[in-house]
Amino acid sequence: MMITSTTGRRRYEVALKNHLSAVEDEVTLYASVLIHTYALAESAACRKLGIDSRTAGGIEVWGGSLLGEHSRDWSGVFDGEAGAVEVAVVRNAFAHGTRLIDDSSEQRLAAVGAPPRTSGDVVTLDYEELRQYRDRLRSLLRVGGVDPMSSTP
Repeated sequence: MMITSTTGRRRYEVALKNHLSAVEDEVTLYASVLIHTYALAESAACRKLGIDSRTAGGIEVWGGSLLGEHSRDWSGVFDGEAGAVEVAVVRNAFAHGTRLIDDSSEQRLAAVGAPPRTSGDVVTLDYEELRQYRDRLRSLLRVGGVDPMSSTP
């Protein structure tokens, strides 16, 4: 049996057993939620800033700009800039399919004083980490003046 979904542009088709295997893998499910949460946060922030999310830079750039627009800084954000960059690094490891820390991610974390991770380290994600990462993104939006309940910037 196949499951299909059409989005207007593309058609997604997968065998039911493969779909169930993917959904039963908690890490895959959590990563999917993190990737989508990050995308929504970035999109909301960029819409508020009036910039294109494809050219906005990393969370340290668009997040810093969002905070600056409200005369705020990272000190008011849950786990600060280091926490936000950690969210982005973990998100990227899953979004790009590697599930590993690369050299760039190692340097990015070190630049903001995040807990160190070494190039080649495996990235994992459990439910509590997912909750914490989503809380960090919500905090950034809230401190940056984005109302998550509003459909307008």
